[in-house]
Amino acid sequence: MIGPPEIISLGDDQVTICYPAVLERLEIEPAIGEGVPYKVVYPPQVIEPARLLHFEGLSPDTEYNFEGLKVRTLKRPAGELLACLACVTDLHFGEAVCGSLGSVPTSPLFTRRPGDLAHPQLMNGGAISSIIHAEILNDRSFDYIIAKGDLTSSGSDQEFALFASNYLEKFGQRMLYIRGNHDAKSDSSIPKISKVSHVTNGVELALLDTNITDMTSGYIDDGQLEWISSLESSQNKLIFLFGHHHPFSPDSAKKDPNYFGIEPDTSKSLVNLIEQNRKIVGYFAGHTHRNRIRYFSQTDCVPYVETACIKDFPGSWTEYRIFEGGTLQIHRRIEDPDCLAWSEANRSLYGGLYPDYAMGKITDRSLFINYRK
Repeated sequence: MIGPPEIISLGDDQVTICYPAVLERLEIEPAIGEGVPYKVVYPPQVIEPARLLHFEGLSPDTEYNFEGLKVRTLKRPAGELLACLACVTDLHFGEAVCGSLGSVPTSPLFTRRPGDLAHPQLMNGGAISSIIHAEILNDRSFDYIIAKGDLTSSGSDQEFALFASNYLEKFGQRMLYIRGNHDAKSDSSIPKISKVSHVTNGVELALLDTNITDMTSGYIDDGQLEWISSLESSQNKLIFLFGHHHPFSPDSAKKDPNYFGIEPDTSKSLVNLIEQNRKIVGYFAGHTHRNRIRYFSQTDCVPYVETACIKDFPGSWTEYRIFEGGTLQIHRRIEDPDCLAWSEANRSLYGGLYPDYAMGKITDRSLFINYRK
């Protein structure tokens, strides 16, 4: 039986609702590989595909009822539209298996069937097509497309070449990227990009490298912190910070020395700098493979954003419409039928707990970002 509808995304003039796919019962066979503490299997077959319903041409900040779901569209920010961005994260070119947590055994892990296109090529190809389709619908090209790290699975030249042949060749100088922990390997030649800004129409996009070589967790070195401090003298109206790792919350009662994101002391320094520079709109990360927004007491309405991955569930990217009076963040699922079938099958990862974690709440996916006065 088809599942209940979900509100996938909303904007100031549109709402997208998804009816999840109906999947066959997962059989934990066959195991692939020797000496591993988990099973690698083919994902469940789709019995009935997911359906995405788009409701467009809506009024901003207005309540609607679609498919029995109440939803309110986002406010439309005041003033001129300054820039449009498309963001992707956790692309993982070269990955063969979905669902691994390193040395932690999880069951099952998914791989593609023989003869199928590898899932990173499938999903990233779908993302690129989806971004281009959005440009056509919006009648406006994105000023920049930003990849927020984990471009590759293991940092190899061959994997980075796959990223380059897909994104860099398609989008050229509009394509910006930073490394993630999967890319920052001691034997990797993927270039470290940090302390680099790109400006469009008074909007400054500041790129950070938050990686510790060969480590999962993150850090921001003193040179980058000094550079963030120097942005206070920027002549640009709005500043957006991008890094792979998410910061530790300075509101937490206890420091976690093994934090999965940016370590606590560096996180505190970052938040202090954001507090001081009121031009900074937000900090935008990947890494966690989930949609989540946090706000810290020090920095008021500044969002600390994490967005879900391209490679599995929900298989999505994020659009930003930057106005003089606010920014809209709009979550976009990849709609190519093969991509949607793969991403829906990955709902079964981690014992079926993955959807709630990865998708987050609608307020984690689509929101109006206010600016500080």
